[in-house]
Amino acid sequence: MNKSIYNISQELETIFNSIENNEGTIDEQTETALVLTKQELENKGVQYGFKCLSIKNENTEIDAEIERLNKIKVRNTNLENRLKETLKNAMLHFGIDEIKIPTLKINFRKSVAIEIENEDLINEKFKVEKTTKTISKTLIKEAIENGEIVLGASKVENKSLQIK
Repeated sequence: MNKSIYNISQELETIFNSIENNEGTIDEQTETALVLTKQELENKGVQYGFKCLSIKNENTEIDAEIERLNKIKVRNTNLENRLKETLKNAMLHFGIDEIKIPTLKINFRKSVAIEIENEDLINEKFKVEKTTKTISKTLIKEAIENGEIVLGASKVENKSLQIK
């Protein structure tokens, strides 16, 4: 029978409760069940491990494909920008405002932008001050490691599963 890790864990919990109820005494049947359940968990762990490696390898291939496609996208965008700039310069040079055929229209759109030439000359009434506050986990970690109590924060040790 193909059991889930949850079911195997439940069986182990039942066995541990049985051992606890028998004041720590492990009979032969309980020991056999414990060994079998441990083996099932290890076998299931191996299956999970291989599946995780398979997914990781697939994601590595996906990342490589994304990188390849991003390079193509950057190349295409650069080419598009160069073509547009060349066309724009040629149209400006020859005084052409519009090129139009039934399936394509190329023309200039006017827009207005403000260009700051010298920030020091700008009146204060046009300047806006922006401030933001963020919590520095690095500073909190240093403080806690130096024995300081930081209200609202604590140091937590995590375990990270590694599959190689």
